Amino acid sequence: MTPKTSGSPIVSKRWLQPLRLLWFVTLATTLVALALATPILYSQGHQLCFHPAGCDGPQLPPAQMRVLHQSGVSIDFYAGYVTATNVIFALVYCTIAAVIFVRRSYERMGLLSSFFLVVFGGLTFPGIPAVIASVHPVLHLPAVLTTLTGASLLALFFATFPNGRFVPSWTRWFVFVLPVLQGANEFFPDAVAALHGLLLVMALLAFLGSLAVLVGSQIYRYRRVSTPSERQQTKWVVLGMGVGIAMFMFLVATGILLPPSAGLNVMAIILPNTVMYAFMLLIPLSIAIAITRSNLWAVDTVINRTLVYVSLTISLATMYILGVIAIQALFRAVTGQASDLAVAIATLAVAALFNPWRRRVQIFIDRRFYRKKYDSARTLSAFQSRLRDGVDLDQLSNEIVAVLQDTINPSAVAIWLPLEAGTVDR
Repeated sequence: MTPKTSGSPIVSKRWLQPLRLLWFVTLATTLVALALATPILYSQGHQLCFHPAGCDGPQLPPAQMRVLHQSGVSIDFYAGYVTATNVIFALVYCTIAAVIFVRRSYERMGLLSSFFLVVFGGLTFPGIPAVIASVHPVLHLPAVLTTLTGASLLALFFATFPNGRFVPSWTRWFVFVLPVLQGANEFFPDAVAALHGLLLVMALLAFLGSLAVLVGSQIYRYRRVSTPSERQQTKWVVLGMGVGIAMFMFLVATGILLPPSAGLNVMAIILPNTVMYAFMLLIPLSIAIAITRSNLWAVDTVINRTLVYVSLTISLATMYILGVIAIQALFRAVTGQASDLAVAIATLAVAALFNPWRRRVQIFIDRRFYRKKYDSARTLSAFQSRLRDGVDLDQLSNEIVAVLQDTINPSAVAIWLPLEAGTVDR
């Protein structure tokens, strides 16, 4: 019996079993690496980092270690928490990869995605190879090769999603640029650090150009090549990656991920990586939903709600901050001193604005990004109002036909009205 496919090419029978065996070996290797890295991560969590640029592992600089001690948080708790966060993150990626493998390993895209999630999410992103190589230098070369494999799979996935084909075909050559540049940094760090002037600019332009080509190929594929189903798959993956990467950039931009030398409170030390990892888990989840096709057509609703509530949160937070500043300035002008009442007034004002502002944001998002659906909803709402008072069947029939043509634009419309003598076609 031929399995049902989602449009991605089927892996040939000649290669299917060897590739499946290779995936099991890769998964087993990843789990062994996690087992080896766990005690190393826990041990590094107890160590101090004296390097000015920071350390790759969970080691804390002296300033942050003092913050932990002053807050009453034991170093054992910190080391265990950081270790558990890294291991759980990798295991979630591996679990989702296994689900995709079980359901779609006979498709190129399903098999590639399962490889990508195991290597990138299980090893590369948490930095497991570097952790092991820091204790076992003999494994430095395998660690570097594993990292480059993760980068290659990331580029390959992005270049071929969602149907497993390169579109346009020449984009296949840009898949190798990212791992080559990263490999140069891994194998020749001193030479890369010594680059300056034109060579450094050229390397940066090559990196950014490759990313631009891969992003452009996805836009071209979405607009010119993808089927409606493939467009929905692309929306899911873009949603997951977009939110995950945006949250990472937000954490960096707002200063939560501060340099190791900064003195912080204990929550700013423990939570940033946890929040970042939590949002990065949206990437495998969105890929799994897109490939296995579960609730595929609900993506527009999810994107709509995401746009609405992200915009709502940012705008209300801005109003709140500006409101507190303005009211405090007013209190200083009138009474000569600040007052805690300003915070209460700003809080009540934002709470009162929540529902009206949410409706306005929803209308704006619908008009700007979902214009066709917005117009259809307004047409149906207006027709529903006229329907309550309508008694003329001929007039109602004409209005029903007009509404159907305005909303779903069918190729033909037929209305049957049951009468006493039978059924009459209008």
